[in-house]
Amino acid sequence: EIADSAFNPEGRTAEEILDEAERQIFQIAEARPKTGGPVGVNDLLTKAIDRIDTLFNLGEGITGLSTGYTDLDEKTSGLQPSDLI
Repeated sequence: EIADSAFNPEGRTAEEILDEAERQIFQIAEARPKTGGPVGVNDLLTKAIDRIDTLFNLGEGITGLSTGYTDLDEKTSGLQPSDLI
Protein backbone atom coordinates (compact mmCIF):
# COMPACT_ATOMS: atom_id res chain seq x y z
CA GLU A 1 0.00 0.00 0.00
CA ILE A 2 2.82 2.38 0.87
CA ALA A 3 4.74 1.52 -2.30
CA ASP A 4 1.60 1.90 -4.39
CA SER A 5 0.97 5.38 -3.04
CA ALA A 6 4.58 6.34 -3.82
CA PHE A 7 4.31 5.10 -7.40
CA ASN A 8 0.82 6.56 -7.88
CA PRO A 9 0.77 9.84 -5.93
CA GLU A 10 -2.63 10.93 -7.30
CA GLY A 11 -1.77 14.60 -6.91
CA ARG A 12 -0.32 14.33 -3.39
CA THR A 13 3.01 15.90 -2.51
CA ALA A 14 5.99 13.85 -1.38
CA GLU A 15 5.52 15.22 2.13
CA GLU A 16 1.89 14.04 2.24
CA ILE A 17 2.88 10.59 0.99
CA LEU A 18 5.64 10.34 3.61
CA ASP A 19 3.29 11.45 6.37
CA GLU A 20 0.77 8.79 5.37
CA ALA A 21 3.49 6.11 5.16
CA GLU A 22 4.76 7.07 8.61
CA ARG A 23 1.24 6.90 10.04
CA GLN A 24 0.71 3.41 8.58
CA ILE A 25 4.05 2.16 9.91
CA PHE A 26 3.30 3.48 13.39
CA GLN A 27 -0.08 1.71 13.29
CA ILE A 28 1.69 -1.56 12.54
CA ALA A 29 4.13 -1.01 15.40
CA GLU A 30 1.32 -0.21 17.83
CA ALA A 31 -0.74 -3.24 16.77
CA ARG A 32 1.98 -5.86 17.36
CA PRO A 33 1.87 -7.94 20.54
CA LYS A 34 3.64 -6.44 23.52
CA THR A 35 5.25 -9.71 24.63
CA GLY A 36 8.93 -10.08 25.28
CA GLY A 37 10.97 -7.13 26.37
CA PRO A 38 14.02 -6.84 28.55
CA VAL A 39 15.30 -9.95 30.29
CA GLY A 40 17.45 -9.93 33.40
CA VAL A 41 21.11 -10.77 32.92
CA ASN A 42 20.88 -13.45 35.63
CA ASP A 43 18.27 -15.35 33.61
CA LEU A 44 20.40 -15.14 30.48
CA LEU A 45 23.54 -16.26 32.25
CA THR A 46 21.76 -19.17 33.92
CA LYS A 47 20.52 -20.44 30.57
CA ALA A 48 23.93 -19.97 28.95
CA ILE A 49 25.76 -21.76 31.74
CA ASP A 50 23.25 -24.63 31.67
CA ARG A 51 23.76 -24.97 27.90
CA ILE A 52 27.56 -24.92 28.25
CA ASP A 53 27.40 -27.50 31.04
CA THR A 54 25.15 -29.79 28.99
CA LEU A 55 27.42 -29.56 25.94
CA PHE A 56 30.53 -30.17 28.03
CA ASN A 57 29.02 -33.25 29.66
CA LEU A 58 28.07 -34.71 26.27
CA GLY A 59 31.76 -34.99 25.46
CA GLU A 60 31.16 -34.66 21.73
CA GLY A 61 33.13 -32.33 19.49
CA ILE A 62 30.02 -31.22 17.64
CA THR A 63 27.58 -29.09 19.58
CA GLY A 64 25.21 -28.45 16.69
CA LEU A 65 23.81 -30.30 13.71
CA SER A 66 26.38 -32.24 11.67
CA THR A 67 26.78 -31.08 8.08
CA GLY A 68 28.22 -34.41 6.96
CA TYR A 69 31.50 -32.68 6.11
CA THR A 70 33.97 -33.71 8.82
CA ASP A 71 36.44 -30.85 8.31
CA LEU A 72 33.68 -28.24 8.35
CA ASP A 73 32.10 -29.77 11.46
CA GLU A 74 35.46 -29.71 13.27
CA LYS A 75 35.90 -26.01 12.50
CA THR A 76 32.33 -24.93 13.26
CA SER A 77 31.22 -27.57 15.80
CA GLY A 78 28.31 -28.23 13.45
CA LEU A 79 25.45 -25.94 12.49
CA GLN A 80 24.23 -23.93 15.47
CA PRO A 81 20.63 -22.74 16.00
CA SER A 82 21.72 -19.14 15.37
CA ASP A 83 23.42 -19.90 12.02
CA LEU A 84 21.83 -18.52 8.87
CA ILE A 85 22.31 -20.63 5.79
